[in-house]
Amino acid sequence: MAKTTLRVVLDPTVLVEALVDPQGGSARLLRAVTSQELRLIWSEALRARLERALLDDELRTAGSWSEDDAVRLLDGLEVLGTEVEPGVPVGETGRAPRGDDLYFELAFRSSAVLASTDARTLARSGHLGVEALRPETVVAALSSL
Repeated sequence: MAKTTLRVVLDPTVLVEALVDPQGGSARLLRAVTSQELRLIWSEALRARLERALLDDELRTAGSWSEDDAVRLLDGLEVLGTEVEPGVPVGETGRAPRGDDLYFELAFRSSAVLASTDARTLARSGHLGVEALRPETVVAALSSL
């Protein structure tokens, strides 16, 4: 029987926390993506948001990573991931997804879970039928697949 690969959308808080705390849940989730235990779902719009977060001067200084480190990480994730364009938001027309709607749209369109450490995003779990989970919860789910 083929092993099921869980699909995951990462919001920017997960990547930032993974770089700030290499032993934390976000870093474990990132390692699961890079070892291909999880299938990363991304889009150009999501990559732009991830890049903005990782290239923020204040965050980079706090986390001690360079612009080159951030670009290499994003390029590597892009190669490992599956690109899904969000398209027109479900139930709406004429506007691009804003805020965390982008993450929910991508997860919805690809039957993925959404990994986040943002309390507002986690509180919206169930939006569009998408589970929004803390990184450590996603990693724990790998053992049940």
